[in-house]
Amino acid sequence: MNINKDKTTFKAPFLIRIMDAFDCYYYADVFDGGESKDFAKVDTFELSKTIADALFITKNFMWDSLEDMNHLDAGFDIRVFDANNSCVYAAHKKFEKNWINGAHSLNADYWKIENK
Repeated sequence: MNINKDKTTFKAPFLIRIMDAFDCYYYADVFDGGESKDFAKVDTFELSKTIADALFITKNFMWDSLEDMNHLDAGFDIRVFDANNSCVYAAHKKFEKNWINGAHSLNADYWKIENK
């Protein structure tokens, strides 16, 4: 799924969509989106990005990396679509090189202990 980066074409409102990561990465060329759930509509692109990033962290903090998440066919990507149904942001792009953050390991250890 291509991401439209031309902000001059963006049209509000912006739809924040939670998408199954496996479908996003492996089947995007075969069908549009796969399993997804609309989360919210907001009026500004910047607010939609902030919410998308926060949802990405919340949904995926237990994985050690983006590669681990994808390898295990799990996790979620959070995408933002404009009123033209054009994908204008994908939260995973922000975390490709620098995974969720230093607090991640503490959260992951807690999650693993609590869910044994």
